[in-house]
Amino acid sequence: MAVSPPASSGAVQHARWRARRALDRLAFGPAPGDVERVAAQGAEAWIRAELQRPAPAVRWSGPDAELPAGGAMRSPEMRRALRGEVREIGVALLGVRLSRAVAGEHPLDETMVDFWGNHFHVFARKALPETFLLPSYEFDVLRPLALTSFPELLSATASHPAMLFFLDNWRSSARRGVNENYARELLELHTLGADGGFTQRDVEAVARAFAGWTLRRAGGGVAFRYEPRWHDDGDKVVLGEELPLGGGRREGERVLALLASHPATARHIAHKLAVRFLADDPPAAAVARTAARFRASRGEVRATLEALLLGGDELFDPRLVKVKTPFELVVSSLRATGARIDRPEGALLALRALGQLPYLAPTPAGAPDVAERWIDPGATLERLRFAFALSADRLPGVDGSALEHLDPLELLGDLRPATERALATQGLSHRERIAVALASPEFQIR
Repeated sequence: MAVSPPASSGAVQHARWRARRALDRLAFGPAPGDVERVAAQGAEAWIRAELQRPAPAVRWSGPDAELPAGGAMRSPEMRRALRGEVREIGVALLGVRLSRAVAGEHPLDETMVDFWGNHFHVFARKALPETFLLPSYEFDVLRPLALTSFPELLSATASHPAMLFFLDNWRSSARRGVNENYARELLELHTLGADGGFTQRDVEAVARAFAGWTLRRAGGGVAFRYEPRWHDDGDKVVLGEELPLGGGRREGERVLALLASHPATARHIAHKLAVRFLADDPPAAAVARTAARFRASRGEVRATLEALLLGGDELFDPRLVKVKTPFELVVSSLRATGARIDRPEGALLALRALGQLPYLAPTPAGAPDVAERWIDPGATLERLRFAFALSADRLPGVDGSALEHLDPLELLGDLRPATERALATQGLSHRERIAVALASPEFQIR
């Protein structure tokens, strides 16, 4: 799926195209009035301003997320009640993610919360306790650190109960058996990448370094605890570097520092960011430039993004096309049409039908970020259904009254002739023309 490069009919149109491109890539698409505002400011100036904005202070205000006692979960009655609580917490948490992406005042921050939430993915359905841990994971880790420091993010996720529980490290003990799940995903997904040069021996050594990183009860919740009796005190070598004997908890911290500063990690993170913001197969020069800034800044996220987004011309290269993921499609549609979320259930049901909900990708790799995964005949049909449901105001909990006065052409930038003809089809109602615009190739890409 692709669109033609924009027509060059003057400085005003060129500025509008660049503004729309920046908003599509950095902000889940434009809301009404955004293109004009960013075009007047200048796309590059707007990007620089977004990179400099401090993260908003956001607190969890949803349902009580206190984890019940383990004994209570053995009762069938309690388990039924807990499933209801899990659903309430999950809907509230996903509703916050969706609502802030649609209407939040910090668009790049929300984009990076989505990116890191997928990079450091945890699965809500691992077991009943996992969902109770997610509000803290999102509001204590992902949100405050999304635009700060990769080493801080890496350390915060490593010791957070949601990650310890998801990848079973809370059970890892030199006495009862060292668990390699977290060590493998730490190397392959979170830092070096699958081709980062590590071996099975490195996985085993990293797993031993994290033995004893476990959990403890803390009031109505769960907190990190280091248990020295569970730790493996033997010799360890990770990526050719010896860990000093008797390091205890510091061994895990040393591994995190080693991985965060490794050249393979810089390349892996740079490539993932370039895939997110530029193209499924991003230009090698952009990746190299971004990796170099990542290393020079010691993983500072804003500096790394500045190198990627403003250090070259790739962001505004019309040949580099990205298909919207389901989450991006739903959010950008709600933003573009001015629809208001009164209750999240309808939009979340649409996301489930499209195949992507935060925290519900079944593997530690998270949701794919390439068109190959999201575009096939079945997926295209679901995208059409969503477009017509939104335009017809049939999404429960979504107020689409603003669509009544919306010009369908405002949803799109440059039009292909086929889309222009489709929008001009005789007999279409106003709402159906909006659906055609939302379902068009021009709107399906960002």
